[in-house]
Amino acid sequence: MNLLLMCISFFGLALSQITPTNSPHISYMGRFDTTNSHEYICSFPASSISIHTNSQYVYAYLRDYAIDTAEPNYIEVIVDDSIYATVKLSSSEKKRYVLAKFPDRKLRTISLVKRTEGQIGNMGFLGFECEKDARFSSIPTGERNMLFIGNSITCGYGNEAHNAEQSFTAKTENAYMSYAAIAARSLNAEYHLIAYSGKGIYRNWEDTLFNQDCMPEVFRRTLALKPSAVWSHSRFFPDIFVINLGTNDFSPPLGAQKKLYIRYYLEFLTYLLAQYPQSQFVLVSSQMLEGENRANQITWLQEIVQKINSLQVSVCVLSQQGSVGYGADWHPNVAQNKINAQELVSFIRLEIDKK
Repeated sequence: MNLLLMCISFFGLALSQITPTNSPHISYMGRFDTTNSHEYICSFPASSISIHTNSQYVYAYLRDYAIDTAEPNYIEVIVDDSIYATVKLSSSEKKRYVLAKFPDRKLRTISLVKRTEGQIGNMGFLGFECEKDARFSSIPTGERNMLFIGNSITCGYGNEAHNAEQSFTAKTENAYMSYAAIAARSLNAEYHLIAYSGKGIYRNWEDTLFNQDCMPEVFRRTLALKPSAVWSHSRFFPDIFVINLGTNDFSPPLGAQKKLYIRYYLEFLTYLLAQYPQSQFVLVSSQMLEGENRANQITWLQEIVQKINSLQVSVCVLSQQGSVGYGADWHPNVAQNKINAQELVSFIRLEIDKK
């Protein structure tokens, strides 16, 4: 019996081929730690891995580095720009996951997209498995590069929950359907989402300490929770930055202080302009702030643009959430994300593309 199983296993393997992490047939989008050539690790939401093949099946070898095993990472499987399946990861050991199976040998682009953010944990990618005689083709790059910096909104936190009273779980977070990812795809852009829930410009959610592990610091990392993994800016040059930060600076018990918000936002923006002197920067208002907080943030963003005095920086006011319901913990749901994505796309086409 053991010999029979060995023969079956060998025969199955002989009919397949492994496409390793460093294969030219694989396209990556997002920040990946490539220190280990056998396993590329990503952390930030919407990090994606794609292959264009005529194989009738595509498997992926993945490792889930979930911080809490009860809340694992999830991936979205995309086939030719359409959602094909959602896959729950389940093991810290190398495991083979079925991504897709097809009835014919048509060339297709198969992508796996990390739905969940860095607070859920990292994900390791160890290669694809396809039919042994499968053909591969290159994947066209986007028309532009975009980089989004944000908090839970940009992560797609709880956007698939049914209502505001539903608590967040990893299962209801879908970065692929965040306003950022939707807008980038509408603009045919390659995109990175450098976002983490609860982070602010100078104060994180309900924090009484200032400038402690806030988003300007997290932005410098390849992996969200690993300060020693410093990202090299030469690896990705955005044509457009979109920054959505402020919701957490305005959080209780302290609220936002104008001088501190403007000071630290200007410091971060000055740093980005120095690193990316050819990029355009769009500062967007928070969809979650309301009343006086919303009015103040918009005014302060406009003051920041005046102080920076650069044609590279502009403000886009996104509509406030609420008219189409809510996601988990009073966050934007998918419907709201679609609205805000269209607003951002219109702004970029009318205000940025003409520059």
